Amino acid sequence: AAPSKPAAPVVPPSYAVPSPASARHAAPAPSNIVAFAQPKEEPVTPARLAAAGEDRRGERRQVAVLFADVVGFTSMSERMDPEKVTDIMNRFFGLLEKTIRRYDGTVDKYMGDAVMAIFGAPVSHENDVELSVRAALDMLEDLKIVNHGMEVPLNLSIGVTAGEVIA
Repeated sequence: AAPSKPAAPVVPPSYAVPSPASARHAAPAPSNIVAFAQPKEEPVTPARLAAAGEDRRGERRQVAVLFADVVGFTSMSERMDPEKVTDIMNRFFGLLEKTIRRYDGTVDKYMGDAVMAIFGAPVSHENDVELSVRAALDMLEDLKIVNHGMEVPLNLSIGVTAGEVIA
């Protein structure tokens, strides 16, 4: 039988970078560690996707992107218990998400006290910009619901931009 290939060297526990000479004499790593450290698959590249028959270039389409940022979040969080702030924000973001979905938008991400939504991808309509603006107006109504009875009312800054993207 042919001799097996030696295992990769192990970094000594002293955290020192081994010299090339000491690396040759290091104890072999257990096979499960070497297997874990090795990449399992090739990285996803355009060439690999093309070879697999997949096209990830997307298509040109018009979309509208809506940004909604809660104004007053910092002062609210300084004056209220963290659990209460979390409850209010979860309730508010739940309302905003329902409004976005009602107009066929997709929540792209939450960023702290802000939400970003896309209208026109993956589902597109002829009036995605109008739908995003209608969603923005309804978000202001959601704000009134959340602010009802609050000692520190919130505000909402909303911006909408539209243009051509690859999606």
